[in-house]
Amino acid sequence: MHQTVSAPTGQKKVLCVTGNPCVDRLVWHHGNRETPSRVFYQAGGKGANVARMLAYLGVDTVHLTIWQENLQKYSGRESYRSAPVFVKQPIRVIPHYIDMRTRHTVMEQSDTNAVTPEEVSVFLETFRAQLEKMPSLVIISGKACKGLPEAYPAMVRMAKDRGVPVILDSHSEGLLLGLPEHPDYIKPNREELEMVVGPVPRGEEIPAARKLVELGAGAVLLTDGGKGSACITRDAVETCPAISVPTVDPTGCGDSFVAYFAYGLLQGLPLTRCMQLGAAAGAANAASASIGRVKPRQANRILKSVGLPLMPEFL
Repeated sequence: MHQTVSAPTGQKKVLCVTGNPCVDRLVWHHGNRETPSRVFYQAGGKGANVARMLAYLGVDTVHLTIWQENLQKYSGRESYRSAPVFVKQPIRVIPHYIDMRTRHTVMEQSDTNAVTPEEVSVFLETFRAQLEKMPSLVIISGKACKGLPEAYPAMVRMAKDRGVPVILDSHSEGLLLGLPEHPDYIKPNREELEMVVGPVPRGEEIPAARKLVELGAGAVLLTDGGKGSACITRDAVETCPAISVPTVDPTGCGDSFVAYFAYGLLQGLPLTRCMQLGAAAGAANAASASIGRVKPRQANRILKSVGLPLMPEFL
């Protein structure tokens, strides 16, 4: 089964990239948004979530993304290191309204960010400079914002040319353009898979995922909510059941899966164990009113609840 990343303890370094960041505005209330019990802002976007959780896990993590003053204000709270590329357009703000009575969340999406050709050039030069520091792994996350899709295949290609493994967790143009550069892993959910291959009947997920392998992916990490996850290559399939929890907000579950899966890879753990860690983190995120903030003790609680081995380094 496909597994490419193994780094000795103390030498792990990951470069996380967010192609379309945001500021998450989390509003907790008890039935009335206008009278919240708590409001919290955080640096958001898929790569920011992954970087945050890898830092919780003790991984030396650098986060590369486009910045503006409104994002910079909240990024200073994070434990990862930042490689900012400043842009002219303010970064989008996404409200999440969390009703603590019903355990239901409403997210209001906003328009994507946009960058100029000059800003794309700076972005790629910054990525190249970070690659020279020889990370153990590159994780490229999220949809590419306007003007940035062509940077995705360039980043995958630069990393692969240096022998650095890549996880590409994108969709739409970012995924389609990045696939021919042979990322080691891609992580679509079911909806993102169908964006590429069309409708997928139940039971046909594995043949559908193998179409993405034919397009260039080394392995497809397919997540499908309560149906669990599967790692699919040309010749093999490894599956992992979902862990059922009461769900508050599914936003960030895929990012949690990626972060803890990547941590397992960096530790040289078997693929089955990497997927278990990812599943536990995804479940912990779903059960939380926060987004992309799963800490090891939370993942360990989920692992314990279903009788799976804990992460002993975080007991």
